[in-house]
Amino acid sequence: MKRKYGFWLLVLAVLLALLCSAAFAEKQIEWKGHTYQLFFDKLTWTQAKLACEQKGGHLITITSSAEQKMIMKELKKYVGEVFWIGCTDKGHEGDWRWVTNEKWKYENWAANQPDNEGNAYCGTIYTEAQWWGIFAGEWDDAEDTEGWCSYICEWDDIDQPAGITSIKLNKTKATLKKGKSLKLKISKVTPASVTSFSVVWSSSDKTVATVNASGKVKAKGRGKCVITCAAADDSDVFATCLITVK
Repeated sequence: MKRKYGFWLLVLAVLLALLCSAAFAEKQIEWKGHTYQLFFDKLTWTQAKLACEQKGGHLITITSSAEQKMIMKELKKYVGEVFWIGCTDKGHEGDWRWVTNEKWKYENWAANQPDNEGNAYCGTIYTEAQWWGIFAGEWDDAEDTEGWCSYICEWDDIDQPAGITSIKLNKTKATLKKGKSLKLKISKVTPASVTSFSVVWSSSDKTVATVNASGKVKAKGRGKCVITCAAADDSDVFATCLITVK
């Protein structure tokens, strides 16, 4: 009987662990062209700021009452958590600023906050009321010491990888004999800052020439066809090469 009870206690423990991990899984939210994600590993404010930047975003900046209302709708699901937000007055005491340098036009501090107690210069947002007078959704300042807060990353439209606006091939026309091959290459993309992108190659007439995923053209039969290299992001950006097979 002890073994039987021990087995079911083990099963119950595993189920509880799974439920807890699910409850504290990362959560993504889409809102007005912005993406937000909650992270529950406990970091310092500086560590959380760096973590968001390494992910291509930044600590959340709550710049309107509408944004505050939206994020609190999500945070209420995680009662008991405290989250770092992307504001600080480090180096400019009393002059709170967003990490993105956006204009400071909205704030939701708790009563008598921020108070700079203990050299606190990092912004937090609470998910439930605290006995010392902070209510759910209000902000408080905290010290950037050992990690005790979760954090929220935000990605703006400008944080998203830029798409290409033009493609140029190494050839705009070429003549091949049946059975011969030619490798087309992308010689230039605009803007030059885009280093990661995908393209789709296609032939207007596969009986004349085919093209594979790397731009290799193979002549199949006499005639003319157009080989197209198009951006894979549905941006309608493409380049062509006229192939003549003799």
